[in-house]
Amino acid sequence: MEVEKPDFGSVDDFWSSWNSKNYVEFRKKYEKRIKEYRKILDDAFLTPFDIKSKIKEMFAKYPLPEVCKTCYKAYGI
Repeated sequence: MEVEKPDFGSVDDFWSSWNSKNYVEFRKKYEKRIKEYRKILDDAFLTPFDIKSKIKEMFAKYPLPEVCKTCYKAYGI
């Protein structure tokens, strides 16, 4: 499967790229995932099985951006 490489702008115009609609949406997806992941880990009463189950739920609720699904970094490899 080929995935189109994302283009968020130019380094020469950093702030314009940083605030572009595409890059803001891209960052928000990760921000939601991180927030949910932290909530899961903050719950000290979860068993390891419960944590795994909650993380799977979080991944289903907040999937990776399409362009990241084929990236080994997204899976900690």
